[in-house]
Amino acid sequence: MRNLKALLKELPKLTFVNLLKALFAITVVATIGWLGGIFHVYQTIWTYLKILLQSQTPLWATISLLALSSLWLYLITSHKKTFRKSSGGTDLFSAMGVKWLVSYQHKSIIHFDENPFCPHHKTRMVGIRDSFVCPQDNCNFKISRQDLAFALTPAKNIVEALILEK
Repeated sequence: MRNLKALLKELPKLTFVNLLKALFAITVVATIGWLGGIFHVYQTIWTYLKILLQSQTPLWATISLLALSSLWLYLITSHKKTFRKSSGGTDLFSAMGVKWLVSYQHKSIIHFDENPFCPHHKTRMVGIRDSFVCPQDNCNFKISRQDLAFALTPAKNIVEALILEK
């Protein structure tokens, strides 16, 4: 009777351990079978590929390949030519008392340089402490960083409107 009770207590443990062993064995066997199947598929593909590469190419396939590659090359080069002809570029625009360097393409701003240019000399202004000054010797033009920060957003809007008018 005591052996039966001890056996009933050990039975769940033994069942669980045996179940884990069985799952591990099934996983190992399935993995080996899966890898063997994958190897067989790749071996079959490789065999057919070698046969295809060693066979003669029909004339129509060669001609159509040349025609398609010529068409593709023509389309790529014609697209680049139309892209170069499109409106766009880099210009200085006057807004809010200074000039701004703006790169644009197809009537939209690509890059807005936040460093201002002198409105008199078209030279990039230099930031010194709390202001921007013109580097030209005979120019006294100066704008504070605070005024520039307030002018930046309206200047972007003005420049965008000027680009749309072009």
